[in-house]
Amino acid sequence: MLKAELSEMRLQNAKEFGEIKEQMKDMGDSNDFLKDDTWHIKKDILRIKKTMGMS
Repeated sequence: MLKAELSEMRLQNAKEFGEIKEQMKDMGDSNDFLKDDTWHIKKDILRIKKTMGMS
């Protein structure tokens, strides 16, 4: 009975670890997207400032 409980706990831990790993991957992808988006916004702001003669 104890072995069965340990096996069940290991299986549950592995499943939870897999889910956490997937969530971390998704967060990393989101960070990459935000970084690229922020870079494009900064470039647009600089372009507008140059057009208006502000820089």
